[in-house]
Amino acid sequence: MRAEFNIILQGLYTEPADQSLWFYYEWLMSIYTSSSSSSSSSSSSSSSSTTPSSGLEQQSQRVIPDLTLQEKYSQLKKQLEILKEMLEGAEEEECKWIYDALVRCSIVEKKLRGQLVASSIGSEGPGTGMAMGRDVGSQKSNDEEKEVQEEDKEEVHEWLKALKKLDPLRKGRWDDLEKSLRPSNTTQ
Repeated sequence: MRAEFNIILQGLYTEPADQSLWFYYEWLMSIYTSSSSSSSSSSSSSSSSTTPSSGLEQQSQRVIPDLTLQEKYSQLKKQLEILKEMLEGAEEEECKWIYDALVRCSIVEKKLRGQLVASSIGSEGPGTGMAMGRDVGSQKSNDEEKEVQEEDKEEVHEWLKALKKLDPLRKGRWDDLEKSLRPSNTTQ
């Protein structure tokens, strides 16, 4: 899988405006970040019905088996850094696809971060976790995490602003995406 990412990233650095490369990159990322635990539990409950999405989920599990949530999150963070680096070196007219990938990866990163937090709270056992309060060090790290999340939100909004400028025909799409990212509309 790393070889696939290396090949596609070489192509993206060479031709950042090539739409087909970005579609393949997006497909690779969707396979890499798909939830194996949720799809394995849902496939057992819906084994009699075959929907296209469940087939894709099963296929993605064969491509990349047994990745932990932390491994998925680490790979996604690495890809976000690569995309940010790519953005710095790209010409403005080449940036649309980079901005689009950054926004998509950031949304998935937020979801995975939430799953990691939820799994770490659940692993501490009943009666513990954020709801019961933690020591001062944990409170400090929670405040730092909130600060990072705010910076991430600002970055995503800046990328969406750039997308609206670079891709005015899809302004409605970017507006809708921006609305869906507002805190009052999130459901996690």
